Amino acid sequence: MAVQTMSFAQQKLTYTNQVSFGSSYGKGSYSGSLNNPNGTINFVNLNFEYVGSLKFDEKFSIGLGTGIKHFVEFSNDYRTDVESPNPQYLFVPAFLQAQYRFSDTKVSPFASTSIGYLFSLGEWEHEYTLNSMNYSNSSKLDNTGFANLHVGASMRINNKLNVFGGPYLEYLRTRNTYKSAGATDITELNIDDLQNEPISMWMRTDEYTINLMQFGLKVGLIF
Repeated sequence: MAVQTMSFAQQKLTYTNQVSFGSSYGKGSYSGSLNNPNGTINFVNLNFEYVGSLKFDEKFSIGLGTGIKHFVEFSNDYRTDVESPNPQYLFVPAFLQAQYRFSDTKVSPFASTSIGYLFSLGEWEHEYTLNSMNYSNSSKLDNTGFANLHVGASMRINNKLNVFGGPYLEYLRTRNTYKSAGATDITELNIDDLQNEPISMWMRTDEYTINLMQFGLKVGLIF
């Protein structure tokens, strides 16, 4: 028992850097919209992550990470403004990651899991004119928590460099605030129009909850 305790005490923690790139597709559901109570929504996500980890031995590490996530919304059941391009959203994640390498060999399967929080960077906006009407649309996703599971294979290139890759699942739940407004474009009207035709203006705000499960592929380096 004393020998085991001494052996554990002599192990040194090693600091490692991890960078990864990933892409995922997510098909989710939304609820709570005033105009469309329920429906589906689809996203493509591109992300870059950096994790600084403490490596306890050749198999297990735990660390803190950040990066950038870029979401592109490409189809849904609630937006009817066909003139608008696909809304895009940027987030900065902050998360805790635990990773386990199943064997101390050159090539080994691994599993990692992360839990954290996404901080939204602004909102998507779009303005356009159609049929003498000016339209303005905006959409914002709230800050939210997330969790993921990543599995795959890790290859040890040398004592300081590993490469890894594999599929991952990620879940998040957030709220979207979607605003749209329209008004007559008076620059398209002459004096008689202004005197005889009413000026049209309207505004609409929808808020709803999105449940999104994403499936993707992630590759990276540990050094």
